Amino acid sequence: MQLFVQRARAAKSDFQLTEENASRVTEICRRLDGLPLAIELAAARAQTFSLSVMIEQFDRRFNWLTRGNRNDPAWRQTLSGAIEWSYNLLTEPECTLIQRLSVFAGGWTLEAAEEICSDDTTCIQTNIFNLLLQLVDRSLVVAESNEDKMHYRFLDTIRHFAHEKLEQSGELINLRNHHLHYYTRWTENTETLLDKTSPLELRRIVEIKHNNIRAALDWALNPRADLEYSLKLAVAINTIWLKHSHFKEALDWVDKFLPHTLEPAHKPYRAKLLYLKAALSYWRNNLAQARESSLEAETLARELGDKKLLANILCYLGGDIYRELKELEQAALCLQESIALCRETHHLSRLSIALTSLGVVLYQTKKYSESSAVIQEALQIATQENDPWGKSYALRVQADNLRFDGNFNEALPAFQRALEISLAIEDRISAGMELANMSMLANVLEDYPASGKYAEAALAAFQAIGNEYQQPFPLRLLAYSALSAGDLERARTLGIESLKGNHALGHKTGVFACLLALAHIEAATGNFIHAAELYSFIKIQLNKAKSMLLESDAFALSRLELKLMQKPGKLKMAKIYKDTDKVLIEQIYKKLNLNLSE
Repeated sequence: MQLFVQRARAAKSDFQLTEENASRVTEICRRLDGLPLAIELAAARAQTFSLSVMIEQFDRRFNWLTRGNRNDPAWRQTLSGAIEWSYNLLTEPECTLIQRLSVFAGGWTLEAAEEICSDDTTCIQTNIFNLLLQLVDRSLVVAESNEDKMHYRFLDTIRHFAHEKLEQSGELINLRNHHLHYYTRWTENTETLLDKTSPLELRRIVEIKHNNIRAALDWALNPRADLEYSLKLAVAINTIWLKHSHFKEALDWVDKFLPHTLEPAHKPYRAKLLYLKAALSYWRNNLAQARESSLEAETLARELGDKKLLANILCYLGGDIYRELKELEQAALCLQESIALCRETHHLSRLSIALTSLGVVLYQTKKYSESSAVIQEALQIATQENDPWGKSYALRVQADNLRFDGNFNEALPAFQRALEISLAIEDRISAGMELANMSMLANVLEDYPASGKYAEAALAAFQAIGNEYQQPFPLRLLAYSALSAGDLERARTLGIESLKGNHALGHKTGVFACLLALAHIEAATGNFIHAAELYSFIKIQLNKAKSMLLESDAFALSRLELKLMQKPGKLKMAKIYKDTDKVLIEQIYKKLNLNLSE
């Protein structure tokens, strides 16, 4: 940065480093990889280019990073000239390799370079290592030790130059397909390890490859890409991303690849992508889409005779989609068939999940002893198979059932046990749900500081995976925590934010629960009339809709009722009930000064 400022002042005497432009200077220096010559040339442009324009035009850097000191050699007067000068000193194999290495995004291993960049004449596979070392010695490639493996990368400026050379060579399409083939094979192999490798270790391995996998996916949508490998990659990586809670990105990619599966020959890929779309849509709270995709995937899986895929589809269809839609009889039938298929194919990780899901459905149909038995079997299988995902799910459902039975003091540590596993494997969606339940239980037990702590962690988990559906609930619990601490302004802000989220989702019971929290805040400010009006409106609407509140909200309703009854100077509740019977929700919003159309 000092070098940039010094050279910029030489070109433009009034140039100053300020709080306003420091971040842009930092960004320019970073994107120029800290190369002194590149920084000098960029700073020399300060007279004609603003810093913002430099950043906007970065992809064209070789065009405007010119006009160095006229007394310098010609090669030093432009960044492109400087790199070209170094490039011209290379041998033919080194030139060829540096071009081909630009196909990587973010870096590569020796194995990847040998597989993708070698040929039978110029860059023989056994020579790649020595060629790489020579490029490292010439400072054209950066070598970095990552635990037991060496990783290599370009400075971004060098990669940009090398990629231009690759485009000029006529090898680009061939190299992009080699790159696609390699990362497809790697991803498919990694997918087979999902239930056999430490989840944390697997996540770390996959994340190291993310840049190259995304680059391969981008190319896979190109008409010149190898379609068979493209579809294989889309299925494998999105199966991994589903497991790792990358729901939004995975769903975006699945939607991009599905139109490429319409040919009869691609029916197996279509079935798998539709299953993924169903699962991802469920976690993005689009039940209608999840159901539609599941049913089409089920039809295709039956036509293909793919029993393992069918077991997966039926497990989601019954355990999540039909259950959420309250079609419990259909949910049980799907899960029973999924369990039978899992036993037949020895698909034990899915068997554990399907058994637990069946336990949920049996509990909801009041078959409590059967529910307990299948959940216990699921937990035993997950424990025997060292399957933390299945174990976490079974423990969470056991905790849920304790909560439903009203055993709140037992349910809280039960959720904690499930949470410990979810955190250990970085299962973010499960961790978020367990934290949200713990927040609710702490609220019911009137431990508001603990409830707020759990709610804040749950909100962070749901935000990290882009799960908008789950976010309003911890926001509401945070409002109660702030109210308990006496911070009425923050409590109101959080309550309104939760209300907006539930309103946007069309979650009516959630809206009533948020109005209840705001009624408590009104009562805390001494506005008992308004609190009573909100209370009456909520009671009337819940009765009309025959809806039930969650435990924390039900307790909050009882507390507010008690508070209103104990208020000195009787509230005319009968009249308030009568006056609010015909009130519309829009009138309630208006009285609270809320504009939910924003």
